[in-house]
Amino acid sequence: MARTLFTPFLAASVSLAASSQAPAPREASPPPEVVRITLSLVQVDAVVTDKDGRHVTDLRAQDFEILEDGRPQEITNCAYISNPKHSVAVVSPAPNLPAVPPPPPTKLRPEQVRRTLALVVDDLGLSFRSTVEVRGALEKFVDEQMEPGDLVAIIRTGAGMGALQQFTADKRLLHAAIDRVRFNGALSRFGVAPVAPVGEFRNVLDTGGGPRGTKPAAGELVDALRESALTSATLGSVNFVINGLRDLPGRKGVVLFSDGLRLLQARSQGRPLLDPDPRIQGALGRLIDLANRASVVLYTIDTRGLVTLAFTAGDDVNKTPGTRTTEVQTGDFNDNRVARSRQLLDNQDGLQMMAEQTGGFLLRNQNDLSRSMGRVLEDQRGYYLIGYAPAPSTFNAERSQPSFHKIKVKVRRPGFSVRSRAGFYGVTDDQARGGPQDGTGQLINALASPFASGDVHLQLTSLFFHEPPTGSFMRSFLHVDARDLSLEKEADGSGKTQIEILAVTFGDNGVVVDQIGRSQALRVMPQLYETALQRGLDFTINVPVKKPGGYQLRVAIRDVASGRVGSANQFVDVPDLKQKRLALSGILMKGVGPSPPPAAVGGTGEGWVGEEGREATEAVRRFRPGRPLSYGFVIYNAQLDRATGQPKLEAQMRLFRDGQPLKIGEVRKVALDGQKDTSSVATGGILLLGPEMRAGDYVLQVAVTDTLARSKHRTATQTIDFEVEQ
Repeated sequence: MARTLFTPFLAASVSLAASSQAPAPREASPPPEVVRITLSLVQVDAVVTDKDGRHVTDLRAQDFEILEDGRPQEITNCAYISNPKHSVAVVSPAPNLPAVPPPPPTKLRPEQVRRTLALVVDDLGLSFRSTVEVRGALEKFVDEQMEPGDLVAIIRTGAGMGALQQFTADKRLLHAAIDRVRFNGALSRFGVAPVAPVGEFRNVLDTGGGPRGTKPAAGELVDALRESALTSATLGSVNFVINGLRDLPGRKGVVLFSDGLRLLQARSQGRPLLDPDPRIQGALGRLIDLANRASVVLYTIDTRGLVTLAFTAGDDVNKTPGTRTTEVQTGDFNDNRVARSRQLLDNQDGLQMMAEQTGGFLLRNQNDLSRSMGRVLEDQRGYYLIGYAPAPSTFNAERSQPSFHKIKVKVRRPGFSVRSRAGFYGVTDDQARGGPQDGTGQLINALASPFASGDVHLQLTSLFFHEPPTGSFMRSFLHVDARDLSLEKEADGSGKTQIEILAVTFGDNGVVVDQIGRSQALRVMPQLYETALQRGLDFTINVPVKKPGGYQLRVAIRDVASGRVGSANQFVDVPDLKQKRLALSGILMKGVGPSPPPAAVGGTGEGWVGEEGREATEAVRRFRPGRPLSYGFVIYNAQLDRATGQPKLEAQMRLFRDGQPLKIGEVRKVALDGQKDTSSVATGGILLLGPEMRAGDYVLQVAVTDTLARSKHRTATQTIDFEVEQ
């Protein structure tokens, strides 16, 4: 941007006494790789419960028996993996601090993640009534059931890849995702109610108006094909989520909220109306196998609750005008009950199969969906990891037609129940991943991951800004670890490589809003080569935004020489400035020091290696104690005083750690400092980090108050996280 963003309104220092600091939390070891299928080892996870449903945690290898295709296997390893609750380190705030609203939490580090949960809302298979119930259950989960260390995403099957909201511990982002869960109307397999009125059941039992079992009418064929296509779409969405979870360590959970999935042959007194769709059968098999290899447990919740099979107020009991009600009741009651029972069981069978084949379970006939979620969370508390050496014949089948090997885990002690995965196809994990992909395929796969992933460590910071005549845009800062790139050293001491970058912006409905893709030669000057390897490279990408709303920015980078790929994603909320309400841009933060050297990336001016190190860049924001940092932002839509034509703005800095305030600055007036354009006011501050600040994650929050605006919209806040390292 042309203007400076660092006209300080506030200079503050932060120094915490050693006695007020909690000890640094002890880093936990990374979760073990759960399911492994190799030539020498097959590992499966299992949950054992007693007759009251409580977890049993003290079993040993001799207490288990494991069968593959009915043949006993010798257990080589057995361990119980506990998933204890995380205790959050309590940070003693500075004395006499006023109460302030807590800012969003910092991002969880991998070792801090306790549970990884994907809550998948099947809006392709939810009625209007069930959608309302699911929204309420999700709100209650986020507000009351979500715990520290939980990494959660809320995903809709009816939206595209952009609907994969990033996995986060930020409850504000999760609430924003819940707000976008709505009844899908014409694209839902169900209507207003989860059970069709009795008049529609007559078409099921009396096909085409003729005798039962006759050829279905054309309209019924269209409806069946539509249901098959939407069911395949649901399976594809769940498969996509599982694929994104594949590379994460530990045991993950996917919870599917749905009114049902008709995956198997429909029940009827004659032959089925349609033969089972082979696409559905194939998609189901691939989904189950991928879930088992990705260490994902599927839990399914029938969102219809307790369903009545008798007549309801929504049924049309009038066959023909003048028919007596008693005749309708006696003539149709049995058919109505049977038809509803068939529909209920047909749709529950698919949900039950998906869950049981992956070691999970189906929750049904429960009107309190929050209680069902509680059952899922309780099941995530731990599991047994059991391994055995497979026979050579397990993997001797042709890969084009691998055989399915059934696994059965038994407990020798009486009174215990065990749940485990149903089996696997006779190919190893390496074979299942397929052969090498081309560069485009690698970038697309990395882009599709809901997590930052890959062999190239990439960090993304994306901020909202608005500037006439460009309008609103997202300025994104990327940091790449140069050690992950093939920086070939030239004779003059410089380094060069070729990279490919793909950046895609998705709206909250999953539609692609914008995309940028290019191949670029990267060259690091000789005097900066060693610095690049130590401190990395920074890039800047500007993505225009035409409409306000929530956006997902996903970026993938590929090193052409080595084929290594990395990705990152971020959710950005773009306010509607046309409403003339007070709003803030994103916060730029960097170290206070000399300006960066000239561009080092192909002479394009889009990348440089900071002389002050990684802590000096906007992309990474790592700082050392005793060093100053600067931050800047822009204030939009400030009201103007009628007498002076100038805004009256006040700003306050707040510093948080673990959700608790450490430092709250004084309320200061925002000076214009000669700025003529009062529609956007650029300001900022300098924060001096005390030498005794301990290492860890912090959040800086700025709160701006427009004293001339209405009370409801007179305050706006913005936050940014940063790290203090020793």
